Amino acid sequence: MGTKTHALGWDEFRRYVDALNRAEGRLLPYAAACAVIIGTGARVGEAVTLRDRDLFFPDGQPRPEITRTLEKKRGSVKRLTVAFPWAYLGSPVQRWRAAARERFLLRPDDPVFAVRYRRQPMNRVHVLRCNRELLASAGINPRGVGLHGLRKTFLRAVYRQRIHEGDDMMNAIRHVQKLAGHARFETTLIYLMDEIEGSHRNTIQNVFSALLQNEQLCTNREKINQISSTSDERK
Repeated sequence: MGTKTHALGWDEFRRYVDALNRAEGRLLPYAAACAVIIGTGARVGEAVTLRDRDLFFPDGQPRPEITRTLEKKRGSVKRLTVAFPWAYLGSPVQRWRAAARERFLLRPDDPVFAVRYRRQPMNRVHVLRCNRELLASAGINPRGVGLHGLRKTFLRAVYRQRIHEGDDMMNAIRHVQKLAGHARFETTLIYLMDEIEGSHRNTIQNVFSALLQNEQLCTNREKINQISSTSDERK
């Protein structure tokens, strides 16, 4: 049985950000990548392939919004732009960028989070391992958090903020879906179910069940159409 991934609580989040800002040496590039993940909700593969010009203007000033390429199993390439809190999470990113420019002569189209001269993006497994070190240094049990937990932390924080600002629950969920890059509404519901208040949870669960039933009906119809087509061809 795998361990369920959970988001960071508020106190854990503050301690984790402090750990990111303290990172030095070999941990610095990985802390920078993790800062982008928890600050934009990016998947690890989306974060480590960001280019210098995705984060910084030609004059070296940070872009207020980071544009990343979404990971898609199929279909056309899509880009998503999300505001990044440079004042709070920008320190490791800017410090690593300065080091990368000195070490690797970083160019605008190079991956920011490359750690070798071949300019290949850093290995995801190494990001995962270093994130565990960062969590442990913040006094947080790494078990069950991982890189996916950082993504969940961002998305749940966005949902809470939208609700606090008076947004409708469904609109807030749709907004989170957009920032997450989820193709399916029900995927976003899974991320947010623990955040949704009890009074709304039954409604959401009913919507979720209806979506799943509808998906199953569509799947069954597709199977029936395939069988019918095959039968017609044999005739």
